Amino acid sequence: MLRPAVFPAGEPIQDFEAPVWDPLFSVASGTWVDVPVPPLAAGASDVQLLAVRFVDPGHPESDLGPRYRLWLRNNSPEAIVTPFDVLALASNDQQFAAELPQTSARLDGIEASEIVSVDLRLPVGALSLARDERGRPAPFSQLHVVVDSRGEISTDAIPTNNGAIVSRLDVLPVDPALFSADQSSGSVGSLLTLSGEGLGPEPGQVVVSVGDLQLNAQIEGWYDLGIRVQLPVLQLAEAQDVQLLVIRGDGVASNPLPFKLLPAEADGLPPALDDQARVEF
Repeated sequence: MLRPAVFPAGEPIQDFEAPVWDPLFSVASGTWVDVPVPPLAAGASDVQLLAVRFVDPGHPESDLGPRYRLWLRNNSPEAIVTPFDVLALASNDQQFAAELPQTSARLDGIEASEIVSVDLRLPVGALSLARDERGRPAPFSQLHVVVDSRGEISTDAIPTNNGAIVSRLDVLPVDPALFSADQSSGSVGSLLTLSGEGLGPEPGQVVVSVGDLQLNAQIEGWYDLGIRVQLPVLQLAEAQDVQLLVIRGDGVASNPLPFKLLPAEADGLPPALDDQARVEF
């Protein structure tokens, strides 16, 4: 999976009149499919919002709000060299307001037919923008996302496909991806920390593929961006190249991560390999 691009932060929006946006495209397994390129007149350009996905919930104690990933495409046969902003704004309705929690990134332009992903993290105040039925602070309900939020691309022929207003609960997560482990090798039964994204808030499975065997690691901790597991215990005569795979709670699988599994240390871990350790698909 490609890592998202990082861009300089844009200035907060002070005034914006939200138009009626075109609907976003249907998705399957968190991915948009078959988005047609609209016809454009000679000299016209078009930058289009393709999708928005949830990455992680943030961390209030660290003053971090939730993070979202936007994908946008230049539908033009020519590069757009005008700098422009990409905006995410938290709200409880369909209206923009300057004082609402918002964040933006500034792009220097976008190449012809290029698809770019941008990560935007909302301010932590978005997590207490609403109130629940007991009057306690609750997260915002509506997410506004806009490409070229200041209308700086004067040649943009289809501004209605630049943005969307979506319910926070309807934003799909990014596809699960494993990036790395805190060590490249480890012995059977040892603890291992995996880092990634889109892993989900609730525990799923971590599968260790050893030859023809598929074994479950024991979950010790689970977060959208990382997992702590205990590797399965089994007898190994020598080190084995294995693959680690995360299966999210909704059944979506990550990319496999190579890992070297080592035999038990001299003080030993008892060999154990029972049928319940096997993964059923």
